[in-house]
Amino acid sequence: MDEYQQDNDNLDPNDISQLFDESEIQQVAAHTGANDVEVRQGLAELLPEVMNQLTPSGNLDNESEANEEIDQIINQLSSRLGALK
Repeated sequence: MDEYQQDNDNLDPNDISQLFDESEIQQVAAHTGANDVEVRQGLAELLPEVMNQLTPSGNLDNESEANEEIDQIINQLSSRLGALK
């Protein structure tokens, strides 16, 4: 394992409001049937995992790849929350 690699900690669900606007949260909630608290919690747990995969050496070299990954995060979260219902 690379000595510089350090996993990102889970986010506080309240921090999700700084990353996604309310309409995006509501859109995921409507799509999944989850409430906004569940959406925020899911994003708080899922985003650090994705960032760890995107930035194995601690930097982000490809913004378009990151944007694609973020789209995939939303889809994964939708699937994950949908399965809980």
